[in-house]
Amino acid sequence: MPLGHFKGYKIETWTEKEGESRAREMVSNASKAFVNKFVPHTVNFVRVRVINSAYRGPASDILSFRTPEGSEC
Repeated sequence: MPLGHFKGYKIETWTEKEGESRAREMVSNASKAFVNKFVPHTVNFVRVRVINSAYRGPASDILSFRTPEGSEC
């Protein structure tokens, strides 16, 4: 039994200061996405879920990284 047709990805990003509860969301309906929602000169967090016509998949592990000062992301 099929579990649904691929629709895209839900990408959530947030910073230490904002906290996970204030995550910004971006939905991509393609097999790849360019994310430009990161905040310069801080630690950013991101997680991804697959979306199909039946449901949203489980969240990926949370990734974190620090963007450089003066960067535009």
